[in-house]
Amino acid sequence: MISPARAESMQETGTANTIVPTDLPTISIELADADPLESVTPIETKTEFLKRLPSHRAVDLGKLTDVTLFEAERSHFSSTNQEWIVAAEQIPKLDAVPPSRPSDRPLSKSSPTPVQSSELPVAPGLTIATDPSSPTPPPVFTCPTPDPELGCLRLQNPIFPTAPPPILYLIPRIDFFRSNNLLLGIDPINDGLIRPTLTLLAVPPLGPDTYILASVEGAFNRYFEVPVFNYDELRIRAGLLQRLSPSMTAEIGWTNQQLFIASNEIRGFPYGRRFLNDQAVRFELSRRDQLNDRLFLNSIYQFRVGFSEPEDRSRILNVLFLSLNYDLNPSRTIQLGVDYQFSAANYTFVRRTDIYQQLLGRITFSAFRNSQLSVYSGISFGDSTERGIDFNSFVLGVSVSVNIVLF
Repeated sequence: MISPARAESMQETGTANTIVPTDLPTISIELADADPLESVTPIETKTEFLKRLPSHRAVDLGKLTDVTLFEAERSHFSSTNQEWIVAAEQIPKLDAVPPSRPSDRPLSKSSPTPVQSSELPVAPGLTIATDPSSPTPPPVFTCPTPDPELGCLRLQNPIFPTAPPPILYLIPRIDFFRSNNLLLGIDPINDGLIRPTLTLLAVPPLGPDTYILASVEGAFNRYFEVPVFNYDELRIRAGLLQRLSPSMTAEIGWTNQQLFIASNEIRGFPYGRRFLNDQAVRFELSRRDQLNDRLFLNSIYQFRVGFSEPEDRSRILNVLFLSLNYDLNPSRTIQLGVDYQFSAANYTFVRRTDIYQQLLGRITFSAFRNSQLSVYSGISFGDSTERGIDFNSFVLGVSVSVNIVLF
């Protein structure tokens, strides 16, 4: 997410030049050490704008926010089947025994002596009678004070239903990042970008391990020094997610991304003019490996085929994302992370191939249950067959997000 130009290549992910851990809404920002902004040639005509666009349409550098969920959302897929919870489920289930009176049960020296066995859990009112011929003594229900009319009743512990998981979320987020090569061009531009975003996400279950994922997201992308490249973004996503194991999920889905001019400084491109419409189908595998009590690894592989207007933005994308995270305290409110992303883009209507990589260090604060603050920094690098593109940059960013459960 860098300029309308660069944004066209970031069709599948939200912010440019950044990667994000699978369960943390982070962003990336890039620092400055580049040519002054005065060296940027002013854009006054539509022709000049279109001519400049191809040099800044880089590979999909954005974060995987549209294919990753916050920790609260992932609770849908990390828990086992939603079932009834039975309190004290270790207690054997026994039928009611008719009332017994002392006269009905004469005691003799041959009667087994009631004792408790360590092989079976024992509840109040439950004793175990020994039997030499039985390896596991049968449970015997005793009733010292039976009801005169109803006798002895064996009462089951109450059964309580679990609260159903939420299915609709509202996720406001604001990202800020800075780079010494914001547009990824051979003439670096040192600038910053602010990106407020609002996402409505629905995760209705189809079964114990199958979910529908549907979301609508709107974002405003505003540059500090080059407002001519300001743009707005609309993203619609729908997919089907299947939990393959407690730590692994697969998803197949469709995404539509549209980008709109958000300035009146370009002739031929009025405010609100759409300059990209991308339709994409994707397949994704996600996995979470708990290495020890506080250390875990998130990994994502995504294969994506996009069909765009204009056609020269259509491409096939392979993305590998790895995020190693360590919780600094038992409450998991402070987390350190190292994130790596590899992206390979092959354009289908033009001769162009992009290889992009990014490495970030990150610290995330989760002081409140549904909010996160992430600060990160790192580098990006890569290569492209397209002239005028330079992926080398330094990144610095801050992200704040809130996960609001609607119902």
